[in-house]
Amino acid sequence: MDSFVNKDADLNSAKAEALANASRSVAGYLQHPDQLDKVEQYRRRVMRNKASVEARLKNAVQSQLDDVRSGLHQLQSALQDVKHVKKNMNEVDEIFRSCTHLGEELDEIKHCHTKHSEAAKACQHLNQIFGVPSTVVYTEECIENGKLLEAHQKLSELEATRDEVLLEVHKMEKTNSTSKKEAHLVEAYFAGIEVCSKKLAKQLVVILERILSTVRVDPAKLVTVLRIVEREERADKRAEERRLRTGFNPPERPKSLRAKLYETLETSVDHRFESLQIKLEERAQDKMWLVKHLERTRQTMVEDLIVIKTSGQPCFPPSYNIFDKYVKMYHKELSKMLEDLVCMQALESDECVSILTWLTEYDGQDLMMHPELQIDAHTLDPLLKPHILKALKDTYFTATSKNIKEWMNRLAQTDMKDWHESSLPDSDGEGYFITPLPVFLFQMVDQNIQVGAQAGEECQIIVLKTCIEAMQEFQRKYREAVRTYKKEHSEDRNEPQYFIQFVVAIANNCLKCAEFTTELKDRMMNELQAGKFGEDQQQIFKSLYDYFHQMAEECCNILLDEVFLDTEDHFKRILTRNDWYKGSVHVETILATVEDYNNDFTHVMPEHHGIILSSCLDRVIVEYIRAMTERRMKFKGYGERKNAAEQINKETGKITETFKKLGVDPDKVTEKCAVIPMLSEIIKLKSAELLSLEISGLATKYKDFTSDHAMALLAMREDIGRGNINEILANSDLSSRAEDSQKEEGIFSHIQIAASSLWDKLNK
Repeated sequence: MDSFVNKDADLNSAKAEALANASRSVAGYLQHPDQLDKVEQYRRRVMRNKASVEARLKNAVQSQLDDVRSGLHQLQSALQDVKHVKKNMNEVDEIFRSCTHLGEELDEIKHCHTKHSEAAKACQHLNQIFGVPSTVVYTEECIENGKLLEAHQKLSELEATRDEVLLEVHKMEKTNSTSKKEAHLVEAYFAGIEVCSKKLAKQLVVILERILSTVRVDPAKLVTVLRIVEREERADKRAEERRLRTGFNPPERPKSLRAKLYETLETSVDHRFESLQIKLEERAQDKMWLVKHLERTRQTMVEDLIVIKTSGQPCFPPSYNIFDKYVKMYHKELSKMLEDLVCMQALESDECVSILTWLTEYDGQDLMMHPELQIDAHTLDPLLKPHILKALKDTYFTATSKNIKEWMNRLAQTDMKDWHESSLPDSDGEGYFITPLPVFLFQMVDQNIQVGAQAGEECQIIVLKTCIEAMQEFQRKYREAVRTYKKEHSEDRNEPQYFIQFVVAIANNCLKCAEFTTELKDRMMNELQAGKFGEDQQQIFKSLYDYFHQMAEECCNILLDEVFLDTEDHFKRILTRNDWYKGSVHVETILATVEDYNNDFTHVMPEHHGIILSSCLDRVIVEYIRAMTERRMKFKGYGERKNAAEQINKETGKITETFKKLGVDPDKVTEKCAVIPMLSEIIKLKSAELLSLEISGLATKYKDFTSDHAMALLAMREDIGRGNINEILANSDLSSRAEDSQKEEGIFSHIQIAASSLWDKLNK
């Protein structure tokens, strides 16, 4: 009874709360006298909302009822399935209980089967023992004829027969003192097996020693060798298990062919490097002997490793990890060769530089990171030991610290000279204009830092500091050169011939340099100790990075300035009575100009190509809105306003379509361009009473939209005077948003309106 009372109380409370909410809603609708005319409209809206809520509630309840009904059906079906399974399981249990006596009945058969198997095995062994001499001869013939798999199969059969006999003899040793003599007789009888085994192993070694030529001509031979090795590895494992179980170890076990395989491969690599040794006569006759020797070594390593990776690796089981092992073997032999060169040869200074330079290129695309190899050399041991590097570092470091700034200056001068060429700049593999400057600049920096690192961390830090100082000076000169380049072009826009394209290339250069700067910083942070690369060094790198990005953005602004210099006159004619209202192609011309320039902008790297197009769209919208707020014409009636608004919307559609076609994010284009139709609605709206609502909507969406902007738009209407404008603005809540608008920065913040001149226009 109490529960029913509580429910009634809750229901009454809910009704009272709903009534209070309804009262507040009605009070909110009827705050102004002119809203009484809309009471019926408000009532219909509430009734529609009520009907919608009731329909959704009804659908939700119906859906839940359907789900409950479906769930009950599924539960009933599951119950029937469980009963059926239980019945079947009971039947299976009954069947198993009826079979318990079968084991006892089959014991005699099992015993007979065991005796029969032992007898059959003994007969088989006798046949094999009597055929050993002929099988040995046949096996030797197979080895000589290159039928290695067949030879190994016969050898395995012979070894199995021998091992079975020796195992029986081994068992007899515990009870019979003459078993040792018998064991010697058996071993003598099977002596030919060991001869065959050695001949086969020798043949396998010959194939492995010639592995590079074998995988090129007949990789099946190598596969045969590996199959034999794998079989012998398994045989070694079985023999070891039997030894632990019985104490018997067959002759020649373990053969360890896999270990011998690795030894043979290491020997072949050693012989390969011995064939590359330089003769003293060659060194005396050719001053470039070391460069040629290192290049010959590089070519040999690349060719051999490519052969192993592409042709050899597929022949080996994955567990061998053969390519990595070959890389380590070549790396080890190369290290020995370089140590011999440094320690045993009286190297001159340029030869020291050649070796250090070759060391920096070792993990580059010409060797370890060759497209067909892609080897991470950082996982390997250093090619030269620290004390050997110490003997090489001084000469190279002195030359580097002296010449690095001069080299950067020459690089910058060469790049600036290219800007005035009568041909397009180069493109990278993705079609972006670029000059060789970034690659050359950071290759030089990277190589010098890498070599400095080889000489020790202290030397590396000194080289790094020298490079940073030179780069900072380079940035200042490069930026000044770009500004001079722009100034020259502004004096005669026909010169240089490919100004736009080279500005694109310069922007890409700066972006590439910024990318390389980050990579260099990250690498230095990883290579140097935390105390040696602290906040100061990170800040220096950040300033380098920011400077390059600022230069890239400056180049993008230069490109945009070119676009808007060509379209400036067309923007000035928008929303003028004579040049626009009576028919105009100015927007089409502007967009065609943007598309034409974009053919060059597509060669800017994506990071800033998108920025250029987005900034271009912003500036087009700003210029168009500026035309709408400068009261270039005043309409004479609603018909003119309607036609003008339709033309504005049509041109907005063209702007939207063009920039979407150029690749700007469609959602962003639509969002940004949406402001123009909203502004045109203020011009088009027939009833002046709704203007405050439209302006409030604009002010809500665009926080930087101010009363001055609204006033400028309203000033174009012929049906509104100065007094009406004040009233409309007062009803639009713009005055309460003015303070917040100053803190927002959006599209309207770029459009400054002089209120005094606007009022003067309104008074005319």
